[in-house]
Formats: sequence, C-alpha cells, structure tokens
Amino acid sequence: YQEKYAQARQLYESMMKVDGGRKKAKINMGFAHLLYLMADYAESMKYFEIAAVIDKANPWYHFWFGLLCMTDAYRRYEQAQKSFEECIRLQATHHKCHFELAMLFFKGKGKGKGKKEEG
Repeated sequence: YQEKYAQARQLYESMMKVDGGRKKAKINMGFAHLLYLMADYAESMKYFEIAAVIDKANPWYHFWFGLLCMTDAYRRYEQAQKSFEECIRLQATHHKCHFELAMLFFKGKGKGKGKKEEG
C-alpha cells in the first residue's frame, strides 16, 4: 500500500499546481489526510494548517485534524476534542467523529463532563 500512497501523493502534488479555488481547498485537505495515513505527521500538520484557513467550515477537516492531534507524535488531546466538537457542531450526524470523541473520553483524555443522555 505504500507504493499506492506514493503514487497518490504525486497525483495530489501535480493537481495542487494546476487547480485553484474551492477544489484546491479540498485537494489540500485530502493531501493532508494522505500524509497522515502515510504517518508523515509533521508534513500533514503543515497542510492541515493551510486547510484551517481555506476550508475550516468543512466537518471532515475537523475530524481528520482531530485524529492527527491524537497521534503519539502530537498528543494534543484538548485540541483534538475541540476539533471533534466543531465537526459535530457542523455536522451532527458525523458518526465517526462521535465515535472518536467518545474514545477520547473513554481513554481519559477528554476534558469536561461530555454530554450525557437524558432519561
């Protein structure tokens, strides 16, 4: 799979040079996520910081950025929690984000009480 990731990285880099606007924002965020999958966390963080400026209303940005913040490379659990909460605020039905936020609390890394079900 590393070979496929490398090919995808080359494709993303060539697309970034050609396109602009909204598509570039999505490509940038996708590239940041690809770098995350390749465990190139420092480079991934650079692209997520760019995505924060151009695509911060996208719930997937907040989800993927939260995952990056939780890696052993960063251990920014409070920042991950805020990012997951923003993702859920933008898209309340984002089930993957609900799961990751719950796991953050389950592992004892979440701050505050979290939301409890009534009843």
